[in-house]
Parts: sequence; C-alpha cells; structure tokens
Amino acid sequence: MKIGVAVSGTGGHIYPALSIAEFAKEKNDEIIFLCNNNVTTRKILANYDFDIVTLKISGWKNREIKSFVKALFLLFFSFLKSIFFIKKYNLDLLICFGGYLSFPVGLAAKFSRKKLIIHEQNIYPGLVNKLLNRVADITALGFGESAGYFKKNNTVFTGNPIRKEFYDVIPTAKKVVLIFGGSQGAHGINSIMGKSLLYLKGEDVEFIHITGSLDKNFVAAYYEDSYFSNKSIIYEYHDKIYELFNRTALVISRAGASTISEILTVGVPAILIPYPYATEDHQLKNAKFLQGLGVAEIFREEDIDIQVFVRTLKRMLGDQKLIAHAKAVSLKFKENNFSENLYNLCLQN
Repeated sequence: MKIGVAVSGTGGHIYPALSIAEFAKEKNDEIIFLCNNNVTTRKILANYDFDIVTLKISGWKNREIKSFVKALFLLFFSFLKSIFFIKKYNLDLLICFGGYLSFPVGLAAKFSRKKLIIHEQNIYPGLVNKLLNRVADITALGFGESAGYFKKNNTVFTGNPIRKEFYDVIPTAKKVVLIFGGSQGAHGINSIMGKSLLYLKGEDVEFIHITGSLDKNFVAAYYEDSYFSNKSIIYEYHDKIYELFNRTALVISRAGASTISEILTVGVPAILIPYPYATEDHQLKNAKFLQGLGVAEIFREEDIDIQVFVRTLKRMLGDQKLIAHAKAVSLKFKENNFSENLYNLCLQN
C-alpha cells in the first residue's frame, strides 16, 4: 500500500502518526507524510526516513478579517497541493491525525476518491475531526469515550498508537521524577517546579527535566541554585523520551492524549497539570481518565497550592501500593498493539 499520513505540528499528533508509519513500513508499505514546516515537525521528522510533503496553513488569529482571508487562501492552496501529491504518489489511502492541516488533506482525499481514515487522540475531539467525521470512511478513536461526540456512526476504537520502544520500558525503583510539558515545553510546569524545590530541600529525590527551547536557561538556573544542583538533569528536548521513562518513578506532565497513553503503557504514576487553554478543556478530560484508573493526581495550573503539590509528590514517590497498581494497569493496557489496530483498518475494503 501507499499511505499518506497528515499531521499538524505538535508531538501529540506526530508521534502517533510515526508509530503507525513505522509499523506500516515494516509491512513494506510506502509512507508519505503531509505536514507543515514548523520547528517541532522538522526536529522530530528529521530522525526518520520518510518522504515529506510540506503544506502551509494557519488558523484564524484574533478573528481579524485579514487573518481570515489568509487562512482561507492557505486552506484552498493546501487542498490543491494535496490533490496533486495524492495523484503524484498514487496514494491508496490517507490517515489524518487532526489539527488544521488535516482538513484540506482530508477533503483532498475524498475529492480524489481515496479511502480516508481520521484518528482522534483525545477524549474530547477537535473541531477538524468532528467536521471530517462526516466524510471519512472510518473514524478511529484513541479512547472509546469519544464516540458520543461524533455525528456519523463510523467510529472504531483503536487506541493511540505508541512507539514500540515504550512497550519495553521498566520504570526505576529509585526516586526519580521526570518532568516535561510536551514537545514544546510548558512554562507553567517549569515555574511550578522552580517554586517547589524550596519545599523539597533535603529529600532523597532526583529530577530529569525537559524544559522546551525557551525555558532551558530559566530551569537550569533554579536547579543550579538549589539543593538539587547535583541531582538534576536538564534537557531542552528529547526525542527518545522512552529512554528517560526507564529511569523514572514518577511523571509530572501535561495531559495530552499521547502523553496519557505513554504513561499507561509504561506503568508509572503521574501528576498531571492539564494545559489550561486547551480547546474545551480537553486535557482535563484526558487527565480525569487516568485519574479514574487510580494512577494519577490532577492539579489545575491556575489555582495550584505549591505545598499541597509537594506533599502529593512526596506521598506518591513512596507509595508502593500505587506503584504496584500502576504496573498492573499497564500490563492490562498494553495487551493491545494500538498501531496494529489502526493498521488493520487500512486493510479493510
């Protein structure tokens, strides 16, 4: 098969797409990525050997007329460009992973009479996927709870594709905390950790912190000035985050769908701080799913109490029942190969 994969420019879209792409490549299928050309996309895809078609698209910023006209023009141009490359590569089907860029690609797939599969990673679906659901042949779901949000009854639960390396991770027994905010970092989480270090002084705990490009110096400075100057490792970005999970006993992170799925696959407890400006607060819905399984606690960034946060961190690090429960949930969760589930939909007529 020749499969087109459309992704917008965040790790939450790109990594599930890479997972299914690598699975299909092992089956000798040809994969073409249709994506934008932002920094995150270039940084991630540079490590993989796939053909790439770049499209340019933008959202409607500040509801300005000029921005609206520009967005429409880029949308139409990307639609035409997608049609051209669908024909050039003679693609058999398209898989779209949400975000603005998926819209023109999905429409181009249907215009070209190609099979269209869309994949929704979050519990609460994005606007583009709700629109494309009406024309898609199959709507694949990362979480079964999403089905009720779609009007067309063509949904299939597949789970969120996870890179195969996550299935082999064994979390450490040491008190090591992994902190990250997604592929672009999270200033809110970085600031919370900076305030928390004062209350953790003297504790037997180590930190691995992925800061994002803008906050690396800020984060490095507050660790350097703290008790944890020799008990912390700082990364601006880390493509092979599964290697860090191998050295981790607790995760502190946002609650994007891919992050939730990775945490569940690895079997490590988590403190989740959902992105407060996510559409329809969808990260909070993702976080509550993990909390409902008994392996996570949730803090809202806008009203966080640092001392309560620190007490929770210390309690979770030493809770052997919680650690054992997280491992048990993981074993059940990773009985499925979610990349294979999604790939099997590609094989259906």
